Amino acid sequence: MTGLPGYRARYGVNPYQGYDTRRGPMEWTFSGDTPAQLPRMERVVALHEGGESWAVPFSALKEEKVVQLEVEGKDVVVFFTPETVSALDAERISSSRSVGYSAVYE
Repeated sequence: MTGLPGYRARYGVNPYQGYDTRRGPMEWTFSGDTPAQLPRMERVVALHEGGESWAVPFSALKEEKVVQLEVEGKDVVVFFTPETVSALDAERISSSRSVGYSAVYE
């Protein structure tokens, strides 16, 4: 299958196969420090409000499914469901492993 003239694209094929099972991020994707208590490449829900930041690890969400917390005086709820596959796992997304997704509401 082709895309732009002179360019042969592989549509439907993941160019980053296995990325989310690496020991660390690719150099060009992240340059900051990670908290020591989280494993590298841990999926998190990141919240930022009023100069403060919070991270809710997917590993905790897989256990709890619903997490309530207070963020800068606001009540927040984080929901999790396991039915979403990784876009970065297998060559074809339809063959990827389930990693879940989240939604955050105030």
